[in-house]
Amino acid sequence: MGQFFQIIPKIKKEKLSGEVKDLIERREKARAEGDYKTADEIRNRLKEEFDIILEDTKKGIKWKRK
Repeated sequence: MGQFFQIIPKIKKEKLSGEVKDLIERREKARAEGDYKTADEIRNRLKEEFDIILEDTKKGIKWKRK
Protein backbone atom coordinates (compact mmCIF):
# COMPACT_ATOMS: atom_id res chain seq x y z
CA MET A 1 0.00 0.00 0.00
CA GLY A 2 2.91 2.35 0.68
CA GLN A 3 4.00 2.13 -2.96
CA PHE A 4 0.55 3.24 -4.08
CA PHE A 5 0.84 6.60 -2.38
CA GLN A 6 4.26 7.26 -3.90
CA ILE A 7 2.75 7.71 -7.35
CA ILE A 8 1.57 11.20 -6.42
CA PRO A 9 4.30 13.60 -7.53
CA LYS A 10 5.66 16.15 -5.13
CA ILE A 11 4.93 19.71 -6.17
CA LYS A 12 7.99 21.92 -6.14
CA LYS A 13 7.51 25.62 -5.58
CA GLU A 14 9.85 27.46 -7.86
CA LYS A 15 11.25 30.77 -6.71
CA LEU A 16 11.71 33.74 -8.98
CA SER A 17 14.98 35.60 -9.26
CA GLY A 18 15.25 39.11 -7.90
CA GLU A 19 15.41 40.53 -11.41
CA VAL A 20 12.19 38.81 -12.45
CA LYS A 21 10.42 39.93 -9.27
CA ASP A 22 11.57 43.49 -9.93
CA LEU A 23 10.25 43.38 -13.50
CA ILE A 24 6.87 42.08 -12.33
CA GLU A 25 6.65 44.88 -9.74
CA ARG A 26 7.61 47.49 -12.35
CA ARG A 27 4.95 46.11 -14.68
CA GLU A 28 2.30 46.33 -11.97
CA LYS A 29 3.27 49.93 -11.26
CA ALA A 30 3.08 50.78 -14.97
CA ARG A 31 -0.38 49.18 -15.23
CA ALA A 32 -1.60 51.06 -12.16
CA GLU A 33 -0.43 54.32 -13.73
CA GLY A 34 -2.10 53.48 -17.06
CA ASP A 35 1.22 53.03 -18.88
CA TYR A 36 0.12 49.95 -20.80
CA LYS A 37 2.85 50.26 -23.41
CA THR A 38 5.55 49.81 -20.77
CA ALA A 39 3.54 47.05 -19.07
CA ASP A 40 3.31 45.16 -22.38
CA GLU A 41 7.03 45.63 -23.05
CA ILE A 42 7.89 44.19 -19.63
CA ARG A 43 5.49 41.27 -20.15
CA ASN A 44 7.14 40.51 -23.51
CA ARG A 45 10.61 40.74 -21.98
CA LEU A 46 9.66 38.29 -19.24
CA LYS A 47 8.34 35.89 -21.85
CA GLU A 48 11.30 36.14 -24.23
CA GLU A 49 14.22 36.37 -21.80
CA PHE A 50 12.99 34.38 -18.82
CA ASP A 51 10.27 32.10 -20.26
CA ILE A 52 7.78 33.55 -17.76
CA ILE A 53 4.15 33.94 -18.78
CA LEU A 54 2.04 36.29 -16.68
CA GLU A 55 -1.67 35.96 -16.18
CA ASP A 56 -3.65 38.83 -14.68
CA THR A 57 -6.47 37.58 -12.46
CA LYS A 58 -8.93 39.16 -10.04
CA LYS A 59 -6.76 37.82 -7.20
CA GLY A 60 -3.54 39.23 -8.63
CA ILE A 61 -0.84 38.05 -10.98
CA LYS A 62 -0.12 34.40 -11.58
CA TRP A 63 2.94 33.27 -13.44
CA LYS A 64 4.15 30.06 -15.03
CA ARG A 65 7.04 28.85 -17.13
CA LYS A 66 6.59 28.89 -20.89
